[in-house]
Amino acid sequence: MERMSVKRLTPADVVELLAGKSGLPIEQVKALLNAQAELAYAHASEGFPIPGIGIFGKVATPERKLVMRFGPKAGQEITVPAVQKLNFRLSRLARTMARRPSQPLPDLFKPVPMPDFKFSSEATELSDASMFIKDLGDPLTLKPDGKPASLVVLRLPDLSLPSGRILAADALIVGGKPFTRSVLPGRYSFALAIARLGTDERVGLAIIRFSDAPVVKWEMATREGEDIASLKEDQIFGYGVDSGTGSFCDASVQKLLADAYEEDIGVSERIIDELKATYKNTRQWVHVESPNGSLAIFSSGYGDGSYASYFGLDESGKPAALVTDFGLVTWRATRGTR
Repeated sequence: MERMSVKRLTPADVVELLAGKSGLPIEQVKALLNAQAELAYAHASEGFPIPGIGIFGKVATPERKLVMRFGPKAGQEITVPAVQKLNFRLSRLARTMARRPSQPLPDLFKPVPMPDFKFSSEATELSDASMFIKDLGDPLTLKPDGKPASLVVLRLPDLSLPSGRILAADALIVGGKPFTRSVLPGRYSFALAIARLGTDERVGLAIIRFSDAPVVKWEMATREGEDIASLKEDQIFGYGVDSGTGSFCDASVQKLLADAYEEDIGVSERIIDELKATYKNTRQWVHVESPNGSLAIFSSGYGDGSYASYFGLDESGKPAALVTDFGLVTWRATRGTR
């Protein structure tokens, strides 16, 4: 069957089409397109919007250290160098118009109303952290050497979970499903257990407490379609991290965050800046409050990987705690008692 050839537009064709559509002289159109290209390259670091099409920019990943989890270098710490990549993110409008180009084009310059996000770097080091770590087991030891874990527990602002459906995911790559187990809507205590490794500090556990009731059983948190019975001894259900950050949030926050990223109102850049403000080799965090609930973002242990979460159930089977384990500390749920 003979393939139909499609004529690809040349830059000269684009100039002619724009001149015909706008009524501007060809030389003016050329000057505008040249100016747009120059400005796009000059402002790529902060993101250059092309109205109705998308955002042209650079994605910068800072130098970071991580521990190899698999392969011949398992257990070794490596340095991942800083990189800058060019990318282009299509706007939601572009995807809609490409499917139905005959529909009227909306006003491209009308401001997009977005919800108010409030940021906080507040954290209090707890002298008595028993409310968060009392059910994790004793002693807590470091992986893989088995030495006693030196933990500092930082209490961050409480998490607002208005739907009670909890999402744990890479905070800078919006996606994923909430856990199938939910909790009663409310505000809950939240803390980070940070392991001190010489001059290094890393988030080992992220902990939500729903009640003071003792945990009698730890159960791996799952999402729709995940069956714990299908796992082998050394397997987990977890979420993938590709930006060195994990998070907890109410599931209803995800759409607000996705819309904010989509419209590029600067939320992702603000999050990165707020994380930098709390950085210490090599952990960081930020709390984000939205009209739909809270979002807590924090460093993920040694960096990128896949990390499991566990619900701690009380005697009546209700959730008393939720812990994301970043693979630094051996504790009760990782000793074969889940």
